[in-house]
Amino acid sequence: MLRAGDVMSRPVVSVQGSTPLREAGVVLAAYGFAGLPVVDESGVLLGMLSGGDVLRAGSVAEDTARAAMTTPALTVDITSHIDEIGRLLVGRGIRSIPVVDGEGRVLGIVSRGDLLRLDLTSDEVVAVGAQKLLDDYTGRRRWVAQVRQGEITVAGVFDGDAERRIAVALMRMVPGARDIRLGAGVPGNG
Repeated sequence: MLRAGDVMSRPVVSVQGSTPLREAGVVLAAYGFAGLPVVDESGVLLGMLSGGDVLRAGSVAEDTARAAMTTPALTVDITSHIDEIGRLLVGRGIRSIPVVDGEGRVLGIVSRGDLLRLDLTSDEVVAVGAQKLLDDYTGRRRWVAQVRQGEITVAGVFDGDAERRIAVALMRMVPGARDIRLGAGVPGNG
């Protein structure tokens, strides 16, 4: 059975309680996080700050993350089972939960996305990552990535050896890629 320590994201982006609220809001927006741990100087969790907390606080310039955060924060420890974590996230309507040690220091964070990725096959996850890199490079769906047991096949029309090398180099950056092949053909209108 998987536990929090097996799936948590780390290092954790956090802010200190004294961080100006506007700055904490920028961190939330820049990273696209739903929630952000607020910690003291020792890394001990004080509470969680959400986008909703920032919006509710308004534009009071002297507010800090500590003044706007939700407390007490729900937490799990590193040995918590992922099924228990999933029930907490869904049951409480939260998107992420900090993983803390016995002293309350933040070790990691588990999000709904972390748990969702566990439900997907690894080939599906690799394919999404591969296709995103290809589309970002070409600007449109010019090449198509297909994955089977970690082997990525990129199909499409290449304008020479330089493009073939670029496609292979991009696929080597995909976590979980075991082998890369280039195929021929024209990608469908996906």
